[in-house]
Amino acid sequence: MPEFTDYERIADTLMFFNSNITLEFVTQLARKNKFGQRQFFSLETEYNSETYNGSPVRSIRRSMSYYFVISVKDNFGGGIVIRQQDKELLTLFLEQKVIPWIIQNSVFHLVKGGILALKEFEPVTYAQSETKYITFEPIIMTDEEGKQSAGIRMNLNGSDVVDLNADKFMGFYSIIKHTDMYLASCAQANYTKMPPYGVNQYKPTGLGASREPSNDAWSSANYKGRGYNAFLDSK
Repeated sequence: MPEFTDYERIADTLMFFNSNITLEFVTQLARKNKFGQRQFFSLETEYNSETYNGSPVRSIRRSMSYYFVISVKDNFGGGIVIRQQDKELLTLFLEQKVIPWIIQNSVFHLVKGGILALKEFEPVTYAQSETKYITFEPIIMTDEEGKQSAGIRMNLNGSDVVDLNADKFMGFYSIIKHTDMYLASCAQANYTKMPPYGVNQYKPTGLGASREPSNDAWSSANYKGRGYNAFLDSK
């Protein structure tokens, strides 16, 4: 049976943008140190305390590493990590550049016949680097019944595109703005430490797998394209 210290990370899927792209929150539970060795995030130290006449005591030190990630299932390296400092910049960017398109109707307007149309606009880009960025632009969305609504298009690194209606985009903004990342990470760490371990376990095949998946609970067909995440494993 696995132990608590066997775990590398825990990831919560917070939102499905579509079947290929999701918003996740990740806590990294282990990493490689400068000597190339695996280092778990929680370390316990036992020592004799002079305060208690040399009686042995213990201390716990945790190294918390956590982030949001917009994960692209079929595009290795196509995701975008949002760290604590990125969260603040992204929130301000959305409030100043993108949300006014929706709240103030600065680019959406009705024309003859009650048709929703766009005024002139310039796409805006939140950039972390030359290769990691999100470009936002307003779009008109039409559902299966032909009903129009305001929406936002997110272009990830110039390769993957997500179209969100205004409600779903505001949900994305709300998660980023209002999540206390440290408390969320603590909750994940506490969940991981709580036994039993190895529940509903799946062992993927391919790169990073130890052996063939078992057929105990779910067949491997049910997990096609799931389980191993190369982008997250590179972080």
